[in-house]
Amino acid sequence: MRNGDVERGEPAVPPPAAAQATQAAQATQATQAASGASRSSFTLFESGQVRPLALSPDGHHLFATNTPDNRLEIFRIEPHRLVHTGSIPVGLEPVAVAARSDREV
Repeated sequence: MRNGDVERGEPAVPPPAAAQATQAAQATQATQAASGASRSSFTLFESGQVRPLALSPDGHHLFATNTPDNRLEIFRIEPHRLVHTGSIPVGLEPVAVAARSDREV
């Protein structure tokens, strides 16, 4: 059978040179992908959030994790709006917050 002869219902078989070229291209792409990841100056460690919001027991404050910025955001709850009242650095990847009291999380 010749390469590309599909008239008899037989599948076309790529010539050995074409198969080798395809394998070489795939290997090159894999190498480039692996080396590209190692050359990056930024590594994304961001985890999924578990409990990103908490309401104070008195209902006057909302606490929100700001995972990308490694901070806890504090909002005062007013009628029809939130007022940002503070931002506290908390360390790498805050993913959960729980209100312990009206003044402590």
